[in-house]
Amino acid sequence: MLRVVTETVDLAAVMGRNARELRGDANLNDVAKAARACGLNWGTGRVSDLEHGKVSPTLPTLVALALIFSELLDRPVSLGDLVRGDDNIAVTPRISVSSEELRRYLSGDAVTAAGRYRREAGAALESVVTDDYRDNWPARLQSVSKGATMRMLGQIGEPEERLARELGLEHSRLAAEMLAQWGKSFSAKRDELAGPEANAQKKGRIARALKADLKAVLDGDDQ
Repeated sequence: MLRVVTETVDLAAVMGRNARELRGDANLNDVAKAARACGLNWGTGRVSDLEHGKVSPTLPTLVALALIFSELLDRPVSLGDLVRGDDNIAVTPRISVSSEELRRYLSGDAVTAAGRYRREAGAALESVVTDDYRDNWPARLQSVSKGATMRMLGQIGEPEERLARELGLEHSRLAAEMLAQWGKSFSAKRDELAGPEANAQKKGRIARALKADLKAVLDGDDQ
């Protein structure tokens, strides 16, 4: 069942822990060799990153790891073997599933209770915004509605999460700041200014400028 996030672990960490357990007495080089046999140009450093939760847990990566450990152990390894545990795994910044549920989903079970999740998540998001809204935020944000802030929370992705960490903001506060500053998410504004043909360097330059602009606004609150 999908649920509102409380205490969770990252899927990358769960995948890494299970990879280490599957490796057993084999060494990092053995896993790297099995990876190369499966067509991946992995060295021991990449395997170490995997086991320390630093490899993105995409579906192709999970499939590749199942093949790698099947090759290494000379026995079938399933996708579910890579997510074993008693963990509550974060799927998005707002929802999570248990390890057992994720194993079932990877085996073909339907993802259930989404409607219930939406009701629970909506209440949780409203609480997040309401608790902090007019009491702790600056006057310049009072014109940003709670409904718009809640909708913006649903657009927070990895670039916005990184920005929130760098600026020391809660997601709800960042959502309101983005609406006040740009009327859209940080990544959407970056992509708009960069244009459809922009390379990573140009996007990075614009992202830094947008971050600096927002930081200047935040710094002005302290004066």
